[in-house]
Amino acid sequence: MKLHSLKFFWVWAAVLASMPSIGQDSLATPVDTIPLTVTEDHYLYAVDSLWLSHLDSVSGLIALQTDSTLLVLNESSLIFKQGLDSLNELTPLDLSHNNHLDQYINEYLRYKHQLSKLLGLSTLYFPQMETILDSYDIPLEIKSLSVIESALNPNAKSHRGATGLWQFMLPTARECGLTINSYIDERKDPLKSTEAACLYLKKLYGIYGVWELSIAAYNCGPGNVNKAIRKAGGSKNFWEIRPFLPRETQKYVPRFMAMCYLMEFGDDHGVYPTELDLTFWQVDTVLVNKELRFDQITEKTSISTKTLTTLNPQYKLKLIPASGEGNVLVLPAKNILEFTEREKEFRNHKPAQKHPYINPPARNTNYAEKGKTKTYYTVRSGDVLGTIAERNGVTVSQLKRWNNMSGTRIKAGQKLALYTSSHQLEKPVDSRTSTTNNTGGYTLYTVRKGDTLWDIAKLYSGISTEDIKRLNQGINPKNLKMGFTLRIKKI
Repeated sequence: MKLHSLKFFWVWAAVLASMPSIGQDSLATPVDTIPLTVTEDHYLYAVDSLWLSHLDSVSGLIALQTDSTLLVLNESSLIFKQGLDSLNELTPLDLSHNNHLDQYINEYLRYKHQLSKLLGLSTLYFPQMETILDSYDIPLEIKSLSVIESALNPNAKSHRGATGLWQFMLPTARECGLTINSYIDERKDPLKSTEAACLYLKKLYGIYGVWELSIAAYNCGPGNVNKAIRKAGGSKNFWEIRPFLPRETQKYVPRFMAMCYLMEFGDDHGVYPTELDLTFWQVDTVLVNKELRFDQITEKTSISTKTLTTLNPQYKLKLIPASGEGNVLVLPAKNILEFTEREKEFRNHKPAQKHPYINPPARNTNYAEKGKTKTYYTVRSGDVLGTIAERNGVTVSQLKRWNNMSGTRIKAGQKLALYTSSHQLEKPVDSRTSTTNNTGGYTLYTVRKGDTLWDIAKLYSGISTEDIKRLNQGINPKNLKMGFTLRIKKI
């Protein structure tokens, strides 16, 4: 059913809705008069779950005033069902239609202008996200999770410090192989942050085997999801465990599902993408090994500072630091040839004073000289870099660096170099992998948000909650603090 077939109902509903209702209390404050608590671009917050929770409490959002309005929503529901049914046939996600999804789709459709901006931004970010999701064998619809997390704003930052398109906290980002220092924050890098999100989601899917629960755990942590499963009698159906999840997560997953629908069928509701200056198909990348400032490029080319900053949000000081492996710079495709031919000229334009912190020496990658043992891993069918890294106790970024890889694509039969020793240069990708204490006879585990002793004990064969309590005198099992280190006896 097409939306234009409902034109009569919409017009009639608008007329009736404008009439005073007899014996009915006046509606809450209209949405467009509610002051925003954040004063940046409004559309960034129209999809933010906390902001929408605020609207829920203030305006009620979906208010049914008349029978004709109810009829309109019922007719719309048929359109929603048709779209969700067609999506369901093409994805392992459960996007079955229900009244909850109707509510959230209608909620978002109140902000068509903001949705248009999101659809426009998707033309820049979604194509590369889909490529990465596909390489990790993750449903392509998961790309819409980044819309719920950040409204496709790589500079988005929550009040708790979560940053980027996928809203990574600093410790988790580093555990997933992202670099964050004074000059670079790869949480803002659309490509690398998506790879990190895939690693984390793949890990969660390995725990639950259900994408809806993996998405819920992405929001509130595995501990909270495990508690909800237990309270629901062991069910792994999201809608059955939903009442036992944190309130925010109860809304988070349906909003993701609703956004999956709108990203695909927005035009059926009169929502069309805002045109961007540059889409994914109009940009390309180059590798930069030596320090280069943004102003050295913009003052010698037609590329604006705004364009360069938008395409490369990971460079915190508008400066690309020196790197032996090379740092990626995204440019308009039409300027790639000019850049490669004139890069030396750009660098000589207003050269900065040399400084050891601005021009760090290239990292020594000759690990054999540092006592590293070089081995080779032969890629098997179905392997992805994340699982290979996890299996060998290294990170994806290490694998890519050791094998001079700029992307994540690998193929069966390919040989990957590995450098290993008793001490790794970086933390393992698996945020739940313990670090071994060679003298104390135990391993260390860092408590994460939502963890319980029961959850942690399950990670170790032969370990009970009592074993953990005996080795960690003074801990409060009912109030485990995130970041606290527990000793786990080696079996």
